[in-house]
Amino acid sequence: MSDEKQTVSYDKILRDAAHKGAGIHSIKKTYPAYLILIILLVLSFFVRDIVSNQIEGELQSEFNKSTTNVISRIETVNLRNLEVLFSMSGLYDLIIDVVRDYFELYATIPTRTYTSISGISYIAQVPKRSLSEFVFYVRSQGYYDFEVQSNNESDLYYLINHSIPYSRNIHRIGFDLAPEKQMFNAIEYARDNNKATSTGFYNTRPDTLGIYLITPIYKYGTEREDLNDRRNNFAGVVAVELNAQKFFETALLNEFLVGTTYTPIDTTIAYKIYDKDENGELFTIYSSTNADLIDSDYKPMIKKDETILIGDREITIRFYTTPTFGGQLTANMPLASLIISILISFAFFGFVYAVVTSRSRALELADRMTRSQRRIVETSKDIIAVMKFDRNWISMNPAAKDIFGVDEIEVIGTSFDDYVYDDENLREFNKILNIKADHEVTERTYLKMKSQTEKFRWVNWSFTISPKDNLIYCIGRDVTIEKLAEEQTMLQQKQLKLAELFAREAIESKNFFMRKMSFQLRNSLTGILGFLQMVTGKIYETEEERDSYVKLAEESSEEIFTFVSDMIEATVIQDKGTVSFESSKLADIYNAAQSHYTMDKDVNHNVKFIIDDDTKKVKVFGNIETITIAMYSAFDILSTGIEKTEIIIQAQENNYERIVEVQILGSANKLVSEMIGMYKLNSENTIEALKYDKDDILLKISKINAYFNIMGAKLTVDSLGVEDGNLITFRIPFNKV
Repeated sequence: MSDEKQTVSYDKILRDAAHKGAGIHSIKKTYPAYLILIILLVLSFFVRDIVSNQIEGELQSEFNKSTTNVISRIETVNLRNLEVLFSMSGLYDLIIDVVRDYFELYATIPTRTYTSISGISYIAQVPKRSLSEFVFYVRSQGYYDFEVQSNNESDLYYLINHSIPYSRNIHRIGFDLAPEKQMFNAIEYARDNNKATSTGFYNTRPDTLGIYLITPIYKYGTEREDLNDRRNNFAGVVAVELNAQKFFETALLNEFLVGTTYTPIDTTIAYKIYDKDENGELFTIYSSTNADLIDSDYKPMIKKDETILIGDREITIRFYTTPTFGGQLTANMPLASLIISILISFAFFGFVYAVVTSRSRALELADRMTRSQRRIVETSKDIIAVMKFDRNWISMNPAAKDIFGVDEIEVIGTSFDDYVYDDENLREFNKILNIKADHEVTERTYLKMKSQTEKFRWVNWSFTISPKDNLIYCIGRDVTIEKLAEEQTMLQQKQLKLAELFAREAIESKNFFMRKMSFQLRNSLTGILGFLQMVTGKIYETEEERDSYVKLAEESSEEIFTFVSDMIEATVIQDKGTVSFESSKLADIYNAAQSHYTMDKDVNHNVKFIIDDDTKKVKVFGNIETITIAMYSAFDILSTGIEKTEIIIQAQENNYERIVEVQILGSANKLVSEMIGMYKLNSENTIEALKYDKDDILLKISKINAYFNIMGAKLTVDSLGVEDGNLITFRIPFNKV
């Protein structure tokens, strides 16, 4: 019985355990997990749609990037050809008669550089009545075999006068383009509207599909404001003939080395380029290598048509994506995202289900991917230009707008001198041009240049002078901010040095005053003491009380005398440590200053010194080093800014004032006269006036004056007039005090 009870009890335990386990997995307790699973499954389909839209947007962006690349390449080459066209037509605005040599000179480089250019031609309008004269004119330019090639019966011919390269176009010289309807219409349109235009694409030669870019040429210096003026003064057109196949290959195959190295464009797109014929029907002028997809039954993922201009001719480009566009992985990403989302949904469901049923925790894993793009844009702000030896610009880049404030087109043809700020900077530039060499020489300098947007600009120039090319290659960088900062730093340093010198001058002036006052006090006190000693010595009869007062006065006088004597000794000791005085002939001082000046400047052949024998014999007393530096500085000041000058030195003793007066006279110098006037005007505020200083003239005058004040001498500077010269005078005392 006990065994049966035990068995029943065991079975009951198992059943109870089974019922408990079923309760844990019941819907009642696990419904949150199922609810989350349903929500996540719905979200999985939303994720698929989001990924699909994102992939679609990225593919569209990639497609647009590829098509934009094609269009921009074509537009770049088209713009380059238009620049060639306008460059050639510009000759006719500058020169009355563009002869064969000029035309060949300017047309040869573009035709050799750009293989898409079949020829650059000048097509002259020739009335039938002037045909024989025109033939004679052309033959006189060296086309000795020139013949008119035309079956034209009209009164006007459009004859090819020049055509470069000559070797490929010799057979076209004299060819009449009037019968070619597209060319005839384009010429008349350009003539009547005074603007560049282009023909459509057609066989410009029997075996070549091409297009003409043309611009009208009018008789030199004639009016072209209204239609009648344009028609009456019309001379012809400059035409750039493009080979259609090579034009698009140059643009779309990225021809780095002419005729050799090619880099294909994106092969995940196909394209065809169309023009319209006379009936408005599209016809193909160029196709990509995979363009057969466009004419097949292939259904592209993305397609579109774009229109661009060649000259002013509108052409159509039809773009298709290829089967490889985007890749298989990209195409399957929406499905992959759905599968991954579903798997994640079930995984999360399992996680929640496990939490509900077993209260266990699981680790949550997440992957995070980031992507960034960076675009580096480099822009040159430096002037890169070329000028002739006559200083006229013949080439200029757009940086001229930022520095000069003038468009580069307006700069070309003008003189470099027009943009130099002042004569001083122009002289610096002239020194560079005067360098003689039989090979290329590169010189660098800083010049102040005029600017329309600012008062001036500092430009760091690099001039490469090429005698072989008869050209000067120029690179200029705007360093205005750096230069102004440098000037400000130098000004502060000058002001600091001058302030230190003024401080020393003030100290020396104080010492001089104290010595002078001390000597005077000591002399006075000596007399007082002598008088008191006579009183106390009973030389005079006085009262006893007076004697006591006199005794006290004597003691006080002795104390003052001792104090003053100590003060004199202190100032004398300090003076001996700063300035020493001695006597010297002016000849020795002149020789030292003149030798130092000649060695520093190396311009002895341009400066003439005049000093008479009497002046050389004059003796001066003072700090000889200071006087020598002052004389050297006077030579330097009077010769600043001029290449040739004469300096006269005269000296004489003034016994009445007990001074030696040294006069140094320089030749006429506008800059020095201006700075002397500035010095006199700002004599009480020299430190602030340094901001207007030129070539450190104010600083040098101020330093001489300060040193002379320390020495007890005087300096005067005078301008005798812009045309008469400038005078610097030293007034040096006979004795120290």
